[in-house]
Amino acid sequence: SNSYLEIEPIIGSTPTGEAELRGRGFIFTNNASLIINGNLKAKAPGYGYYGSGLSYELTFWGASGQSWGGLVFNSGSSGSIKYGNIQNAVTGITCYSSLPDIKNSSFLSNSTGLAFYNVGTPAIAISDNRIEYNTNRGVYLSYSSLKIYNNTISNNGYHGIYCYYSSPYLYDNVINGHSGSGLNFTSYSSARLVPWNASGCCWGHGDNNINNNSGRGINASYWSNLYLGSSPYGGFNSIYNNTGYELSAMYNCNIMAEINFWGSPFNSNEFYT
Repeated sequence: SNSYLEIEPIIGSTPTGEAELRGRGFIFTNNASLIINGNLKAKAPGYGYYGSGLSYELTFWGASGQSWGGLVFNSGSSGSIKYGNIQNAVTGITCYSSLPDIKNSSFLSNSTGLAFYNVGTPAIAISDNRIEYNTNRGVYLSYSSLKIYNNTISNNGYHGIYCYYSSPYLYDNVINGHSGSGLNFTSYSSARLVPWNASGCCWGHGDNNINNNSGRGINASYWSNLYLGSSPYGGFNSIYNNTGYELSAMYNCNIMAEINFWGSPFNSNEFYT
């Protein structure tokens, strides 16, 4: 509602009754949101996301000088966003008890890139996205446990990923350039920095690269237990060159972290418990 379409898209339905958007761009006025209560499929008529060198993408932007509300997936909704570019929103995509398939998209210059509330399944992943230059946080999780992998999350205003009562699986991500922590876990947020495995054991390599954050690389607090790999498989995460501690854990947190790279030479003073 209260939105202006800069480029008229084709809006139709699939044989199963799903809404489908195909076009090049949408411009939203101040505080407007695109609210999804059913099933939305949004995909650019091309093959690349912003910064990939390919020119086709489906844009969702705020009007000049205005901040819009972003895409909102309400409880019971579903869908997919592929090859999208979302900018100038309070939150690029907000999901309430819903997890659309979000891939190959960019979230730039929003306040928060993506936010998830009460999403308790790793069945669908957030992958292959560029989440950068958002003024507050790249990704915010509240009571959510999903898979986030192969994303570039960098140069956001404060935290790369902030977790509150959330236990995601994080792997193959690049997380750097934040003024706060690259990863911040608080209040029973027991994350795993390794791939998701349905059997619950023998995870593979995490291969996250967490570096050059002005705060801490990883910060855990208040009963947030983290798993960064264990012998013999190891985590193979790289956490180094963060201005604060590489890893800090406060207020009843347990950390398992074996076979990871912490910079060279190794310095035990880079850890705080």
